[in-house]
Amino acid sequence: MDKGAKRELDAIEKLSAKGRWDDAIARLEVLQTSADPEVHDLALNYLADAYAATGHNAEAESMLRRSMDGRGAANEGLDTQLSVLAPVVRRQGRLDEAEQLYLRALEVLRPDEPELKTITMRNLAYLYRTLVQEKSDPSSSEQYKQFIITNADSIWEKDRTSNNQFGLRWAGPVDKTDAARQTSALDTFNAAIVVTTST
Repeated sequence: MDKGAKRELDAIEKLSAKGRWDDAIARLEVLQTSADPEVHDLALNYLADAYAATGHNAEAESMLRRSMDGRGAANEGLDTQLSVLAPVVRRQGRLDEAEQLYLRALEVLRPDEPELKTITMRNLAYLYRTLVQEKSDPSSSEQYKQFIITNADSIWEKDRTSNNQFGLRWAGPVDKTDAARQTSALDTFNAAIVVTTST
């Protein structure tokens, strides 16, 4: 990636961080026409994030699918993309498809990604709540509830220090503690609260 494209992406990240989505989207729409495959792909993924943040879920889905198609079978970021795509599809009311995307995200989830675990657990809780509210097949929503509760229990029982800090390996033992691992565990506990209090 050339320096100009890198500077542009950095500027776009700053705009996004400030909530200036329209400005970020306008610049990304130009950047996604780049002949550089890396720049093009990054722009598609940044556009997906910006569209999702502004409630333009169909556009976010389109950008993600274009990126996934371009990356092909050797997509090392598939777990992240599926974790973003699933809630975008869910927000469009396509619950069965969202459920399949969540399951696929869990299949390809890298165990060394605490931030991705956080996103996935949080979104599974949202899916569970939506399925319960839609009065969908109870066996489907029950499997998510049990998955989340099992993980929360395992974190508490096997992956906790005496100071209530948490590691990455939820089956234990604690490997090390840091902010990302702590956030991941706490979001799992929050997801467990959602699935045990949703009716």
